[in-house]
Amino acid sequence: MASVLIPFLSGLLGKAIVISLLTFVSVLYASIEYFRIRRKASMASSPLMRLYYPLLRDDEVSKGPAMAPLYLSLGVIACLSIFPDPIGYSSIVILSLGDGLGGLERILRGYAKNSSFMDRLRGSSLSFSVALLGASFFISPLSALFAVLLAAAIEACNRKENLKIDDNFTIPMVSALSLLALEYIDFETSTLNFLQEVDRDAYWFFASNRIEALNPVFRIFDWFTILLLVPIIILHALNSDMKKTVSFLFILGTIISMTITLKIVFQRPRPCTFYGGEGSILQKENYGFPSTHSALAAFLFGCRPSIRNKGLRRIWRLLTSILGFLIVLQSLYNGIHWLTDVIAGWALGIFIVESIGSLFEKQK
Repeated sequence: MASVLIPFLSGLLGKAIVISLLTFVSVLYASIEYFRIRRKASMASSPLMRLYYPLLRDDEVSKGPAMAPLYLSLGVIACLSIFPDPIGYSSIVILSLGDGLGGLERILRGYAKNSSFMDRLRGSSLSFSVALLGASFFISPLSALFAVLLAAAIEACNRKENLKIDDNFTIPMVSALSLLALEYIDFETSTLNFLQEVDRDAYWFFASNRIEALNPVFRIFDWFTILLLVPIIILHALNSDMKKTVSFLFILGTIISMTITLKIVFQRPRPCTFYGGEGSILQKENYGFPSTHSALAAFLFGCRPSIRNKGLRRIWRLLTSILGFLIVLQSLYNGIHWLTDVIAGWALGIFIVESIGSLFEKQK
């Protein structure tokens, strides 16, 4: 994780100096590994070696040279030497934060070595989300998202299939190459134009096909979501232990705080504001990306109380699914959110429920 400082050190000292230091450290490390493997008595008893041995894992001590740090250094040097600064720096940050925090997250989740690909991908979700935020300092969030998803898939495949090339090298190189390709094809501009067109088409579709008798019903659902949370919290507390109740409230607070924060960051106007009220039922002046209602709908869908009665549990799941769908639908029907606001809010809600919620319950 210390490599996350490389971009800032490069800006402070210059890339040439940082590359020289990394090369020197790599040569020193390789020399230490050589003498360790050769079991040189003089080196084995030296203060440097006594400091070095506790840093190694058991398999690295028994099976031979520990190559991961060399692959890491090689990947960082390649990113600094070959690619433009924003691409190289963001790839290093994705490796440092994504892969570095991923190991800690999998330990907290309790994933075993033989876990499935999807379990390992889920096991890196939080860490690579932090990497997304870090990479967004250097490149656009849309390009960073693509590179982070690709890196997470590589990391999951590497741990499952035990690939020959260490992911300390493959993650930064593949991330950098993918970002370079996206820049070449002007991915961001074309994607944003496409999404804006989809948003406009979806908005005017609902504006042109409303049923007058249903308008009051969908108006109610705009504020009904907040009222619905109170009985749900009470029901969850009555049917769950303290640990699940705490996790439930923590997830709820995270969803609300995250959506509010992202709205301030992106400052995307709602369609009702963008079109001056034309085509919408409700009017809201605050920002709309991502949709808090959609995130809460995903929360209702994903966080369910531990109801022992199977029949009541099925009824609860059916009701929350229907309510969640209606809450999402009203955002579009009332003209207060773009389609991408709704999709982003739902995805954020599901992500928080799946990633943070599982940290409270160790996976079997």
